[in-house]
Amino acid sequence: MGEYVHDPGSPLRAAELRWLTWCRGVVLAAGARQPLTIGNWADLAPLRATEPLSDVLGFHPYWMWQGVGPETHVHTREGFEAYLDECVAFADSVGKPLYASETVWGARDDARHVEVMRYTLGQLRARGIGYTVHALHHSLVADLHRDEHGPVGHPEHLHFLEADGSVRPGHEAFEEFAPPSAAG
Repeated sequence: MGEYVHDPGSPLRAAELRWLTWCRGVVLAAGARQPLTIGNWADLAPLRATEPLSDVLGFHPYWMWQGVGPETHVHTREGFEAYLDECVAFADSVGKPLYASETVWGARDDARHVEVMRYTLGQLRARGIGYTVHALHHSLVADLHRDEHGPVGHPEHLHFLEADGSVRPGHEAFEEFAPPSAAG
């Protein structure tokens, strides 16, 4: 959803919610039994709007450390943490789990990306929020590769693994956030 999500009378908002309701119905009619979620950009309004259609509240909490993009409340650590707290409080108020279906903003500099990863995942872990990073592997999709492979926007380099399958320098730190092995 775009900025129109803030206007309950917006025909675009109504149309998108109708479409998402239709999508949910199709998935359920096809026999899906797993919990359904809808990924939402970093604003509480779309999370609230899609809550009735979601078994698990899905959001994209990015700490946009460069201070670019319209989501100005997540440009600072304080703003990002306050946003996470708002989302947790909302999820608690409706009795649904909260899941970060995309997270960890990019950086061209490998060490900076590791810092962003550690901070972001640490904040999610501290609040008991599950997550999937975006994106783990190199791709030709914009921002999921280095500059020599094509367009890169303000998220910079989001990937953790290079085109040859090697781990970006320092990114083995991701293992610090893996759950403990069942084998001990």
